[in-house]
Formats: sequence, structure tokens, C-alpha cells
Amino acid sequence: MCAAQRRNRYAAEEDCRPGGAALHLVDGHLCRRQLPRASLLLRRGPSSGTLFVGVLLEWYTALAVAAIGVALFPVLEPHGKYLSAGYLILKAMEGMAIIALGTYILTSRSQFENYDLLVYILSGAGGLVLSYLLLRSGLVAKWLSLLGVAGYAALLAGVVAEALGAIDLDSGAGAVFLVPGGLFELLFPLLLIFRGFRPVEQRARPQGNRSGVASDSPGG
Repeated sequence: MCAAQRRNRYAAEEDCRPGGAALHLVDGHLCRRQLPRASLLLRRGPSSGTLFVGVLLEWYTALAVAAIGVALFPVLEPHGKYLSAGYLILKAMEGMAIIALGTYILTSRSQFENYDLLVYILSGAGGLVLSYLLLRSGLVAKWLSLLGVAGYAALLAGVVAEALGAIDLDSGAGAVFLVPGGLFELLFPLLLIFRGFRPVEQRARPQGNRSGVASDSPGG
């Protein structure tokens, strides 16, 4: 990688640090609970204004979710073109799912059963991709990347368990499945705020690759 490319890449990482960190503080398990909160308001028979405010918070969260993918894409892309694109798509889908579900609740004033599981699936899948890219790139400490892998794997396992009727992710023992991922989503943005990403070299490109982007294979 030439000096100009290296400077451009480090500049992208530095530019991403405050924005991406702030968005990650918004997009956590606690903020994604806006969907269950809106449902709770619905069950209590709120006024139209109160319900609209709850759904508006969902839409705000959805925009932050999608913006995370956009903010982190230039940092992750040198470490895996297709994986980083997949992460961007998953975050966009998660944001659109939140908007769609919030709109459904607002317009129909009825619940959509297990709607939160769809959001958790997209969040868990995107989180696994992010954590893997962080692990292979060395942009953050290895222990933090592994915490992300474990946390999002636990979230997906919790989704399966709730779908089978074994637990309830929003209460009791089911909340344990949210703890590792929630801890990652707390520590990761704080790390970006106070330290930023590690300055790592781009992975070596295979011979004959003129695209200037590393492949998604473990070796490249």
C-alpha cells in the first residue's frame, strides 16, 4: 500500500471515530428496546400523540442504525470488501425493519407478534460480521473483538430460544443473552471516543489484484 493510500485510509478511520462512536452509543440493545416500549404504550391505550412520540424514537434509532453501517464502511472495507458491504446492507435492513415495524404500529394501532426478533436477527448477524472484521483486521484489541463475536452469537442463540418458546429475551433469564452484546456495544464506542482505531496495515493483496481492495478470504 502506497503512502497516499495509507494516509487516506487513516484519515477515514479518524473521521469515523467521533461519528461512529456516537452512533454506536445510540444503537445499543437498550435503544432497540424502543420497539417493545411502543408496543407497551399500545397495550395501555395511549393517545395518538404519545404513540407517535414513541414511534418517532424508533425512527430516530433506525436512522442511527443505518448510519453506523455508512460510517464504518470505509474503515472496514480494506479488510474485506464483500463482508463490509454485507455489514452495510444488514445495518440498512435493520434500520428499514425498525421503520417499517414502527409505521405498522402507528398506522394499524395493533401489535406485530415477535417483531423484535426480526430486529434482533439482523442486529446479531450484522454484529457478527463487524466483530469478525475487527478481529481479522486488528483495528481494536483482540479481547474486544472476541467479546463482540460471543455477544452477538449469544443474541442469535437467544432469538432461537425465544422462537422455540424456551425464554423471553425481554425479561427474566432471557435477558442474560443480551448482556455480552450489550457490554460490547458499550465498550466499543467508548474505545473509539477515547482511543480510536489502531493504525494497522492493510492486508497484503494477492498478486494480480488490481482493484486495490483486500479479498474476503482468511489469507487476503
